[in-house]
Amino acid sequence: MILTESIYQQIEQRVLEANPHAFLVEAQLIRGKRNVLSVKVDTDRGISLAECATISRHIGKWLEESDSFSFSYELEVSSPGIGSPLVLHRQYLKNTGRKLQVLLEDGRLIEGKLTTVADESIVLTPVSPKTKPGKQKRKTDADAPQTHTIFFKDIKRSKVII
Repeated sequence: MILTESIYQQIEQRVLEANPHAFLVEAQLIRGKRNVLSVKVDTDRGISLAECATISRHIGKWLEESDSFSFSYELEVSSPGIGSPLVLHRQYLKNTGRKLQVLLEDGRLIEGKLTTVADESIVLTPVSPKTKPGKQKRKTDADAPQTHTIFFKDIKRSKVII
């Protein structure tokens, strides 16, 4: 279930109040046998369990006082996790230098090292395959890695490759 813009903004504000270095990646309400308000947070240097707990207590207190939901729910605050898709520009900046897998809207899949993050695009440089010890591959112009400039509007999903 999609949260209202007002509740989403309030959660975002509470994250910043609890930790000025943190940012909200995603907040969603999952309805079912167990209603869960799932809040994903991060910082530019990663986020600890203790920081998530502090943010959870701050959001939880606000939710109790505001009585935002008329049903019972559980609040879960966590980091998005390394395998989670990147959704914010700030996450791309944080992952500069790491290897990404990007699925484009047209179905193509591109992998490479994230070398540049601009306002509207990213640049991936292919990672050279490793050669066996003692073997040397002769380099030619055709072997030169081709960089890929990818516009955010063309990205369907991207994630860090471990």
